[in-house]
Amino acid sequence: MRRERLVGGLKQWGPWAIAVLGLVVAGIFGWQRLEAYQSAARAKFSDKMIAAQTLIQQGDPTKAEAQLNTVQREAPGGYAAIVQLERAGVFVAKQQFKEALAAYDTAAAAAKPKEVRSLALLRAAYVAADLDNKADFKRRVDALIAEGGSFGLLARELAGMQAYADGEFAAALEQFQFIQLGGLDAPPGLRQRVQLMLSLLGPEVKATGGRGEATAPAATTGTALPAPPAPAEGKTP
Repeated sequence: MRRERLVGGLKQWGPWAIAVLGLVVAGIFGWQRLEAYQSAARAKFSDKMIAAQTLIQQGDPTKAEAQLNTVQREAPGGYAAIVQLERAGVFVAKQQFKEALAAYDTAAAAAKPKEVRSLALLRAAYVAADLDNKADFKRRVDALIAEGGSFGLLARELAGMQAYADGEFAAALEQFQFIQLGGLDAPPGLRQRVQLMLSLLGPEVKATGGRGEATAPAATTGTALPAPPAPAEGKTP
């Protein structure tokens, strides 16, 4: 029961983080729009991609897929990775996780902007967690953590959440403490979530020596962990 509840919380946070991180791509589109006076085709592509993202977030993957098919035919050169990234989001919305994982990997391999590549890799790590493939999940988050930066911190958060769900409290504590103490550029939303997890982890580590069954806090008994408020547009959580 404990693990189901905690994994449920992880899965609740996962789609939230994936949707919010999509704003990174929207932010890239926004920057491109500033440059779009030189290319009407790029401006049109940006508008259609943001429309596809909105359809995915509203829970209409069928219309989103149709929109992406149109975008792919009309997209300027060099934008294949971004289209593939959102196509993977359609697979997630349909709960076709193996297909989504392959699509994120394809997007990451094709991406030229580092932010798009990192976003694809982080989304893939969330899908790997959902598939419960621990070796693949660890490989993916470790690679992002090694790269550092904002996406490295988000990968540490995901690794900590998964460790907590698995009852590996000492490992979870290590990840969250790193973000708290060493993540100087961690955004406020991430810091708030880390504080919540540290408040839950302290008693567990003392009681179990870092390993054991979690005792559900009264505030979260029977419910998934709460999703934090969404950050301002164009910023990562």
